[in-house]
Amino acid sequence: MDTIVAPITPLFRSSVITIRISGSKAFDIKKYLYVNGKPLQDLKYRYVYHGEFISENVEDDCVFYFFKGPNSYTGEDVVEISFHGNPLIVQNALQDIFKLGIRLAEPGEFTKRAFLNGKIDLVQAEAVYELIESRSITGIHASFKKLKEGLQSQLSIIKDNLIDLLSVVEAYVDFPEEDLGDYELQYVYNKLDDVIKNLQFLIKSFEMNRYNSEGVKIAIVGKPNVGKSSLMNYLLRENRVIVSEIPGTTRDIIEEEIFIKGYPIKLIDTAGIRESADQLEKIGIEFSKKKLGEADIILALFDLSDELDDMDEEIMKLVKNKEVVIIGNKVDKKKIEFDCDVEISVKTGEGVEQLFEIIEKRIKNLVSLGGENGMILNERQKFVFEEILDVIIGVKENFEKRTLDILAVDLHYCLNKISEITGEIYTEDILKNIFTKFCIGK
Repeated sequence: MDTIVAPITPLFRSSVITIRISGSKAFDIKKYLYVNGKPLQDLKYRYVYHGEFISENVEDDCVFYFFKGPNSYTGEDVVEISFHGNPLIVQNALQDIFKLGIRLAEPGEFTKRAFLNGKIDLVQAEAVYELIESRSITGIHASFKKLKEGLQSQLSIIKDNLIDLLSVVEAYVDFPEEDLGDYELQYVYNKLDDVIKNLQFLIKSFEMNRYNSEGVKIAIVGKPNVGKSSLMNYLLRENRVIVSEIPGTTRDIIEEEIFIKGYPIKLIDTAGIRESADQLEKIGIEFSKKKLGEADIILALFDLSDELDDMDEEIMKLVKNKEVVIIGNKVDKKKIEFDCDVEISVKTGEGVEQLFEIIEKRIKNLVSLGGENGMILNERQKFVFEEILDVIIGVKENFEKRTLDILAVDLHYCLNKISEITGEIYTEDILKNIFTKFCIGK
C-alpha cells in the first residue's frame, strides 16, 4: 500500500500541529530530520526526539517519534512530527514530504489501515468515529468501551448459540436416515428463543446510543399564548424566542440545543395548535404536528388561568400514547383545577425547578434503555442485527416445514452476517461507507 501522511491535529494557528506518516516509506522522512545539528542516523522506536525539520521549504524546531510496525496504531511503520502551530510551516513541510513518494491520506485512512492490518475489528473502527462525534459523557464512555472491547461479549453469546444449533442440525444432515427426536427438537427451540431474545435486546438498546449521539428531542406544544415560547426562553436561559400577546406569533419551528445533566437536548418550540385561516400559520401548525411525532419527550402546556377548550382537547389527543409531561402554566393566576404532572408559572419561576427534575428523570429513563452492555453503535450494526433476527424468527415460525439442509443454510447465513458486523467478512462498499465519514488525519 502507498505511504500516507496527514495532519492529525487541526490545521489552524495553535501551539502545535502534528502530522502522522504511515507506510513502508515512513522512515524515509529521516532525510529531513536533524538532532543537535546532525542528520538523524540510527532510529530508536517509541523514543521522543527533540530536533529540527529541515527541507527545501521549511526549517522548524520540532518533536518526533517512530513506531515500528506492527507495533503502531495502523500496524505499519509510523512517524509523528509535531511542528510549531503555524499552518504555513506544515503546508510547506507536506509539499516536501510528497516529494518522497508519500501521498495525502484519505478521510479515515489511518483507522482503515488499522482495521485491515488486524489491529482493531470493524466495530472498534466505528467506535473511533463515535468517540469523536459523541456529544455526551455517557456516549464517550460507551464509545471508549466499544473501542477497547468491541461487541465481543454480546456477539460471542449469539455466535455460540448459532454454532450449537448448527452442530445439531448438520449432524442430522450428515445422517439423513436419522430424525430429530423430541429432546433435540426442544433443544433447538430453546436455543432459537435465546438467540431471538439476545438480538431483540441489542436492537432495542440501539436507542440508548441514539440519544447520546443525536440528543433527546423535546418538543413544547400547546395552544397560542399558553406560554410555550416563554418556557423555551426559560429553559434556554435566554430570550431566544419572541414572546407576544398576539396569538400565532410563532409560525415556524424553532430548535435549540442545550445540555441537561450532561445529556444533549434538542429543544423544539412549535407553533400554537389552533384552527387558523392564515396560510403561513397553518403550515407552521402542520410542521408542529410532524415534530410531535418525532419527539422523544413532549412538554404539553395548558393554561390554568382559563377554562380548557376544544383546542386543548385536540392537543390531548395529539399527545396520547406519547412520552409526555402535562404542564399547567400560569399557576400564579390559577382559576381551574387540572390534573397535570406539574404546575408552574414561567412568569414568576414557580414550579419550574420541579419541572426540570421531571424532565431529567424522563431523560434518564430513556437513555438507560438497554444498559451499558447492550449498546449498538450505529445504524449499520442495527440493520444487520435486524436481518439476522428476521431470519431466526422465520426459522422458528416455519421450523416444522423446513428441511434440515435449508435450516443449515439459514444458520450459516446468520453466522456470516455476524462476521460482517465485526469485519471478518466485508466488501469495499462497506469500508467506503464507514471510513469516508471520518475526518482526514483519523
